[in-house]
Parts: sequence; C-alpha cells; structure tokens
Amino acid sequence: MNISMIKQRAREIAQVNKASLSRICLIIGIITALPSLLNSGNGIMYVIHLIISVLLIATEQGNVVAGLKVVTNREQELSDNDGIYGIVNWIEYLPTYLTKVLVNFVVAIIFVIVIVACSIGSFGGILTLVTDPYSVSPIKGVITGLSALSGMLVFIAFIAFLFVIVWVNLRMFAMTYLHQEYGIKGFAALKESFNLMKGHCSDLLFIDLSFIGWMILCGILSSIIGFAFGDNGITGLLGSVLSAALGAYTYLPAYITVHALFYKEIAYKFYDEGRI
Repeated sequence: MNISMIKQRAREIAQVNKASLSRICLIIGIITALPSLLNSGNGIMYVIHLIISVLLIATEQGNVVAGLKVVTNREQELSDNDGIYGIVNWIEYLPTYLTKVLVNFVVAIIFVIVIVACSIGSFGGILTLVTDPYSVSPIKGVITGLSALSGMLVFIAFIAFLFVIVWVNLRMFAMTYLHQEYGIKGFAALKESFNLMKGHCSDLLFIDLSFIGWMILCGILSSIIGFAFGDNGITGLLGSVLSAALGAYTYLPAYITVHALFYKEIAYKFYDEGRI
C-alpha cells in the first residue's frame, strides 16, 4: 500500500472541499465540547454530564459520512447536516460506539488491576526493606526484595497498556465505516474490523503520526484558550468554539479524508471478493 499516494490524494480532495468539510468538523467539534461545560464534580450535574455524553457518543459518525462522500465522488451531497448525523441517527449507531467504549474499558480495567497489584508489591517491599532490613529471614528477604522490583513492573505495565490500547483502537478503526456502508454493527463490526485491519495497523499509525505536529499545536493553543476563557458559561462556550475551529480550519478536513480514503483502499479487496 502506497501511503504517500493516499495522503497526497486525500490532501487534494480535502482542499477542493475544505469549506464544506471545515464547517462539518466545526459543528461536530462544538457538539463534542458541550459536555465539558457542565460541572461533573458532584451529584445531579455528574448524572446530567454522563447522560449528555452518552447521547453524543455517536457524534463522530458525521466525520465518517462526510469523509466517505468526498472520496466516493459524492461531494455534492455534503451538507452541514452531516455534522449532526450521529446525533440524529443515535439509536442506529449506538451499538457500534458502545462496543468500542466497552472494549477500551475492559482493556483499561485489566491493566489497572495489574498496575495496582504491582504497586502494592513495590511499595510494601520497599517499605519493609527500608524500615527493618534485618528483621526478615533470608527467604522472606529474597521475596521482599523481589516484590520491591515490582516497581519496574508498574512502568512496564503502563507502557504495555499504551501499546495495547493503541493497537486495539487501530484494529477497531474500520468499525464505524463498516456500519455506515454495510450495516455491520456492534460485535460483528468489531470482528470484521479486526479482520480487515490485519496487516494494516502500522500503515494507519503512520498516517496518524503524520498529523501529530498539527495535533500538538492545536492542543497547546486550545489549552491557552481554555485558560483564558475558562470552561463555564458563555465565555467557556466561546472558548470551546475557538478550540473546535482550530482543528476544523487546519488539519481535520485532510485528516477525515485520508481516513476515509485509507478505509476504501483496504476494503476494496474485501468487497471484490464478496466478503463484505
């Protein structure tokens, strides 16, 4: 797969349709930022925050819809309504997005358990050796010393967690596209996406990393905006709009276009073989 050609083609398509794609990305960005305006620190506000987050869980589907339109020569169908596509069709796409959230949650829980276990062993062992190193038997001393080394395992487990969570999300990349094009949803989409992305995770990672400069820059500027405007009330909303506009009018049009084009490239063979 020629990643450079895919990126070049995506940039050309995105440039032609930048105005429409930018508006759609801005709408999605603003909608996605809305839950952050609520104080989720206590009581009823936390519940409201959680409910709104669930209701907006499929908002990103608008990017999938817009991206597929421009890479399949249907750019004339682009509409600002694509920005609210995931909300309007929330019930339809809920199973697929919930599946993605569930998979990430399970992976996170497993690693939290491992890290906590390593931490307990580490701190307990170190404390014993430091406070009373001569009161333990040789065998117990060896065991305690080994437990002290578990501090290294905490770091290793954390690095492993980052690696696994990135790999899992790369393998789940095609789920929303498969749902959009073929109606494959939930765990069926998960399974098919894992099959479709086999051997292509490094390609997608390379594509994503090529945007890392823009992501970092927009992240820094968004942090400055958040500090200046706060995260509550009218000023907080204005800050969220400005932050959303940063990505929408810089790299996001090309980003969602190259993702859609990449998906079409890897799905083409599956489609020809009649697997999908």
